Amino acid sequence: MKGKNILIMIATAVVCIVVTKIANIQKAESKKSFQEALERYENSPKFQNDSAAQQKMIEDVQNIEEKHEQSVYPTKGEIDSANAELPILVSEGTLNTKIEYNEDTKVQTFYYRFTQEVDKNLVTPEVLTQLKSNMVEALKKSPNNIRRLNAGMTFLYVYYSVDGRKLYNIKIDSKDINQYL
Repeated sequence: MKGKNILIMIATAVVCIVVTKIANIQKAESKKSFQEALERYENSPKFQNDSAAQQKMIEDVQNIEEKHEQSVYPTKGEIDSANAELPILVSEGTLNTKIEYNEDTKVQTFYYRFTQEVDKNLVTPEVLTQLKSNMVEALKKSPNNIRRLNAGMTFLYVYYSVDGRKLYNIKIDSKDINQYL
């Protein structure tokens, strides 16, 4: 049972770390859009002495922020930014190697590889159920994740062994969030 508990704790920690990293990337993308709009107006000679241009800049920034707030689904920029930092060790023995988002199916897939061999006997249906429950609890801490799931997105976590064999995957969608509320 000790090995199963360690596996559950590692997977839960991984989800918490990735959720935080994605939220930080989303904030950075929003800030980048804001900075681009600001630079566009500040670099205009007309901007310095034109209150209408300054008002236009304020409206543009508000539109960018509203658009970002309304955008439930991850952008290509968010996914690319996250992948640029990968692979990354997210917990002892676990690497996050890749993140994908399929716009057609609305599935965001997170790929992990264990850096240490995992005993297959530890990956039981009971352990996977407990892992999923812990992962859902971690996801519920992010309002953005709740919005995404309720908008029809699915999060898929795929785990591979040291030698590249697929060990298991965990799928989480809005039904899971509502089941564990």
